[in-house]
Amino acid sequence: MSVKLQVAYSSNLSVLILGRTGSGKTYLAKKIHRKSKLSTKPFYEVNVCALSESLFESEMFGHKKGAFTGADRDKKGFCEVAEGCTLFLDEIGDLSLNVQAKLLTLLDKGTYYRVGETTPRRFNGRLIFATNKNLKSLVEKNEFREDLYYRLKTLELKLDCLADKPNKRKIIWEFIQSFRLRNNLMNKDLEYSLYEKLYEHSWPGNYRELANTIEFLFSVDLKVIPSHLFKLESDMFIDDKYEKTDSYHVNMEKYEKSLLIKYMNKFEGKINYTSEMIGLNKVTLISKLKKYDIDRSLYINNKYTKKVSNGL
Repeated sequence: MSVKLQVAYSSNLSVLILGRTGSGKTYLAKKIHRKSKLSTKPFYEVNVCALSESLFESEMFGHKKGAFTGADRDKKGFCEVAEGCTLFLDEIGDLSLNVQAKLLTLLDKGTYYRVGETTPRRFNGRLIFATNKNLKSLVEKNEFREDLYYRLKTLELKLDCLADKPNKRKIIWEFIQSFRLRNNLMNKDLEYSLYEKLYEHSWPGNYRELANTIEFLFSVDLKVIPSHLFKLESDMFIDDKYEKTDSYHVNMEKYEKSLLIKYMNKFEGKINYTSEMIGLNKVTLISKLKKYDIDRSLYINNKYTKKVSNGL
């Protein structure tokens, strides 16, 4: 264990986690929280780039009734809700310079103002930040504040890609076993050849891609051809698990359901994007998802990945 990671576990210092998309930044943030002195308190996660600049202050710091048009009541911001807890702010590399200045004040002074108030409030929790961007490069382009960068860099943790892990095979194996245990699938396993394809894959999508792939493999009723695992061709499956007594119509429905699950995995439940990518009318796609009882909400905003991330 690195010295920086030990410090992250044993202190309440703010932390910056760097890593490519899907490399496990959220998982590490949660792990730091679980091992910290605040482990008995809630963990709050906010994707800050999803907040428009005009709403950032209100959402992060809260506002007073009447502070602006539409502010018909007092509102608590994330900082107030997460008082005494861990507040994880993801994707900070996408914030505007104006918003970055407000974060710097929060870090430096530990205080913030509700919109419409002049009395500062103190944040007594812990802040963990994450981004998949190269902040140093953004500083050089004047797209990220230099003072905020060096303030964040005090305790910086960088995650390697799954493909670069020297123990990649062990990680994948343990991830699969953990997934099977949590989902009561210990009586179901993969063929040896599929394990080998998983070990050989470069995993450009890191842990998120691994999580989605594992769910797909344990969800389909059809047998996957190992050499076609990471393709979308219609010959991904072979019919070893078709029931010989089933009609052509029943077998085609089994195949169609398996293929739709694959698409929901790959495109994270995004109906419009999936419809465009696979060339299927949006209304028809929604109808088929209902027909096969496929819950696309599992894949929206990577909810599924978050659900299984404790197995990383």
